[in-house]
Amino acid sequence: MLKMNLEAGGEYIIKVENKGSEALETMRQFKPDMVFLDIIMPDVDGAQIMKNMKEDEELKNIPIVFLTALLKENEIQNTFSKHKFLSKPVTTEEVIGYIKETLG
Repeated sequence: MLKMNLEAGGEYIIKVENKGSEALETMRQFKPDMVFLDIIMPDVDGAQIMKNMKEDEELKNIPIVFLTALLKENEIQNTFSKHKFLSKPVTTEEVIGYIKETLG
């Protein structure tokens, strides 16, 4: 639903990857301006994907926004203090706000 709402305005192109293990390769091919990561994923968690991104020359400077429904705000801030986060459920307006704030 969020993907559809963001793409509806024609301003954003969204690529969704449901498998953390395939996320890095998808990012290399798609070359996103920003990445939204769920902290909890089926095979590789968002923290590991973030670590792998920071070690990759092609991906290390891409802004990351974490999404989660499972952790409390203070836990997220302690673990991912350098990154933005949104607690699910999120609205399209919240996501657009983060995009504009980060990318201008």
